[in-house]
Amino acid sequence: MSVFVARFLRLFQPLNQIPRKALVLLGGGLLSGILLIVWGFTHPTQPPAQAGESTLEKTAVKESETQSPSETNANEIELSPEAIANAGIKLAVAGPAMLQQSSEFPGRIAVDQHRQQAVSARFSGVLTHMSKHAGERVRQGELIAQIESRELAELRLVALNRRKALEQVRRLRDQEAGLQDSVRRLMGLLKNGGNFESLHQQALNLPIGEDKARLLSAYSRLKISSRQLNRERQLFNEKISSEQDYLQAVQTHETDLSAYSSALEEIARQRDNQTRAKGLDYDLAASELETSMQQLRAFGDTRPLSEQNLTRFDILAPRSGVLIDKRASDGEQVSAESVLYVIADLSEVWAEMQIYSSDLTGVKPGMAVNIRSEDGRLRTEGHLAHLMPVVDETSRTAEAHAEIKNPKGHWFPGMYVTLELIRSRSRVAVAVESAALQQIKGKPVVFVRTPAGFSARSVKIGKRGKQTEILSGLKAGEHYALANSFVLKSTLLGKE
Repeated sequence: MSVFVARFLRLFQPLNQIPRKALVLLGGGLLSGILLIVWGFTHPTQPPAQAGESTLEKTAVKESETQSPSETNANEIELSPEAIANAGIKLAVAGPAMLQQSSEFPGRIAVDQHRQQAVSARFSGVLTHMSKHAGERVRQGELIAQIESRELAELRLVALNRRKALEQVRRLRDQEAGLQDSVRRLMGLLKNGGNFESLHQQALNLPIGEDKARLLSAYSRLKISSRQLNRERQLFNEKISSEQDYLQAVQTHETDLSAYSSALEEIARQRDNQTRAKGLDYDLAASELETSMQQLRAFGDTRPLSEQNLTRFDILAPRSGVLIDKRASDGEQVSAESVLYVIADLSEVWAEMQIYSSDLTGVKPGMAVNIRSEDGRLRTEGHLAHLMPVVDETSRTAEAHAEIKNPKGHWFPGMYVTLELIRSRSRVAVAVESAALQQIKGKPVVFVRTPAGFSARSVKIGKRGKQTEILSGLKAGEHYALANSFVLKSTLLGKE
């Protein structure tokens, strides 16, 4: 200290006239003042405590001045109803839900291949009338085109000739059947002892051709032997003729009667054979006609056979639906295989999708499918109807079809859609929309509505899909921010 004072005194050498003792006292006073000023800056004094203020309260005030806001206050966001509306924040209610485990695939609407049919010409010829246009609805059996075909005329002529032949064979068969019945009646009368003269007259009226001469010859011998028998019987009774002559006459009569009966039986047998032959002829003619008619029906010609308009063929709609394609015009020469129209029933359609091989596990026909249009305005449900059992080598995908109802025709083939394949369903006690979840510091958070605005609530999640199961942190019935919840996240992060 004496060294410091000595150096300080050198500054005041001009004042050497002042006594040394006085100068020492003056320097010591100045130094003391400087030290007091430095101590005051480095150790500020605390204001006196107010009356009644405890030490615990003073400690709390001190900590409040040095610590950040509490965690509860940090998770709160104050927003008025007007601010919430202006931010476009929409609310939803947490509660029980049926969660769906699903996968989404792009796809497009297509015609159900089981509900479309190509309409071909069936016969070669010239189109004379194509009355319908693509996009028109038609009913089953409605006339949609006409064709002039020589090929058709030839088939119809064959069928007409076979029908005429059948009519002729039918008449012969019926005639033979009538003769057979008459001969059988004669045989019955003969066996029952009918009058020979009456029987013979009936036999003579039968149109049996050369068999009639044989029958007349047998009848003549029978008639002579019958007269001879009567004469011998009378002579025998009068004791004029011998018994031997009488017995000889009886034997001759029986022989002639047997010959006549045999002739009649032979005629009956021949008539049976003729009737059977005519029946076979009829069956053959009927079969040939039916073959011709089946050919015409197979080609779609269902008109009654007529010699009028042999070349004209009416093409009728094979089913009800919409003409989705027209491929020919009036006056065009076409072959039997030429496709004129394509008709489709669009009351049910397919939603086609390609499923990657890595996503095929667990996919099977019958699974529920949700379908929505590209703009999201159309939505419907369906089920997986077909799944191709092979994976394409190039795309590594398998094609699948979902069947959907289309009674109003809103789903147009060719539209792009998104298909959500439902893999599983399970009911949970509390769930929120997955879009409402936000990540803050790596943890899932839901913004819950409070009287003052919103509170960021940490939650524990379970199963996930379009909705997410909440295991803890949120109760059923609580309102939470759904749409635009990211605005609340930005606001909360901006407070830090």
